[in-house]
Amino acid sequence: MLIIVPAREGSKGLPGKNSRDFCGHALIDWSLSAALYLQEKIGGASVQVTTDCPMILALVARKYGNKITARKRPAVLSSDTAAMADVVLDAADFSGMGRVGRYVLLQPTSPLRLLSDLENFAKHATMMGAQVSCTRPVEDPHDLIDITNGKPLVAAQPTTRRQDHSSYLRFVDGSLYAGDLTQLAKTRSFMPTQKTAFVPLDIPRAIDIDTALDWHMGLALYDWLIKKEVPFVRPAP
Repeated sequence: MLIIVPAREGSKGLPGKNSRDFCGHALIDWSLSAALYLQEKIGGASVQVTTDCPMILALVARKYGNKITARKRPAVLSSDTAAMADVVLDAADFSGMGRVGRYVLLQPTSPLRLLSDLENFAKHATMMGAQVSCTRPVEDPHDLIDITNGKPLVAAQPTTRRQDHSSYLRFVDGSLYAGDLTQLAKTRSFMPTQKTAFVPLDIPRAIDIDTALDWHMGLALYDWLIKKEVPFVRPAP
């Protein structure tokens, strides 16, 4: 199995975010640490960061040595239009796996991952098919409407209490993906129809940092986890 952390240097929403300091460590360092934690739980997996950023390449060489392989990503896969499926397949080719075996993909913009969530996902990641992490939506999806016709996008039975709405809806947070390389090469999808298992996370709010507001929301979540003494992955000094 190959555990992949992809990180482009460019970012339109928040320039240089992956190498920017987040609570004492580069943003990507949080996902690299989570990757190593997953590696320990899964066993027999290798970890690779694929990036075009010199600062990240230097960080991996300095801090992780032979624990994490660094792939200097080709320019053709470093634009904001490059398909993530192609990035993962390139990483697998670089590792020598080719299109056979399984992968785990960790989004670098989701720095805060609970230890319990990673342990649970590790159990699912070795199963057949694709697995995707998901969390409870921040807002009730039943309140979404199509403003072109004023109709709700999610059907629900009439109720006066929000907590009475169906609890089966989840948000695909993008924090963790797993799947078969052969299937990914064939479908170019991380959620192939009828072959995806959704793994609910216990983290109270999913954070995907793309803007300055997201960044500050991440800092608030960090403070909340510390205050509540919730165990989560933290990079080594």
